[in-house]
Amino acid sequence: MKLLQTFSVRAKLFLGFGLVLLMALLVAGLALARIAALRQTVQDVAESGVRRITLGQEMKYWLRATDDDGAWLLDFRTAADIATYQQKYQQDVQQVNTLLQQAQATANPAEAQALAQFTTQWTTYQQG
Repeated sequence: MKLLQTFSVRAKLFLGFGLVLLMALLVAGLALARIAALRQTVQDVAESGVRRITLGQEMKYWLRATDDDGAWLLDFRTAADIATYQQKYQQDVQQVNTLLQQAQATANPAEAQALAQFTTQWTTYQQG
């Protein structure tokens, strides 16, 4: 306490201001570090969401293609047409299976449950 009495008022104010400034810089540094970490987390979530949406849209496209090519198989009577659309149909099925595996690899628990139901229906569709 006696040490503080030896300083002038000006020096005490300067020292107090310096401490406040140092604390403000420390808080700002911590805030910037947290913001950087949060920004990375938000970016990861956003990219993950975009990948999942894109994957879902691709799967929808290939499911429709599979259905269309399967329907054409019922309409054609020549062996050449049947062979062509059988090959297209098999390629479509393979593409859906690939996308399904990718979706299962990145799914959260709720999505995994929905994908399990879809997989059951998809397997039934392929068998039947």
